[in-house]
Amino acid sequence: MSRMVYNAREAGAIGAKTTGAGGGGSIIALCPGKVEEVAEAIDRDDNILKIRFTRKGVSSRVYK
Repeated sequence: MSRMVYNAREAGAIGAKTTGAGGGGSIIALCPGKVEEVAEAIDRDDNILKIRFTRKGVSSRVYK
């Protein structure tokens, strides 16, 4: 997970943080204006799921 955080930050994320516990987890990266660049950097080594926060709440879409 640390690799994902470093890849996100190197690709332009304002910040990134690990979340979760136990046998797995996720990261959250804040990357306005750099979403595609950060997603591609993380996706080189790991899987991604893009989440967009809106005024209505959270929405997600699975990209293949």
